[in-house]
Amino acid sequence: MQNKNLINGQWVVSSQGATHDITNPATDELIAQVPMLDQQQVRSAIDAAWQARTAWAAKTASERGALISKL
Repeated sequence: MQNKNLINGQWVVSSQGATHDITNPATDELIAQVPMLDQQQVRSAIDAAWQARTAWAAKTASERGALISKL
């Protein structure tokens, strides 16, 4: 399982190395550890998403589904 964030086509970890545990609330089983991004990394993610919005909106639901499945 990937424990990084995808930002602008690149997998990144927290610049500070901090993570957050994601658990199943029914069993308390650890599902994943995700990076806790700093403010600059969050801004980069928002900027990348904003730049990608037009191309993403032009894709059909089928195309979007296929791309998400690859992730």
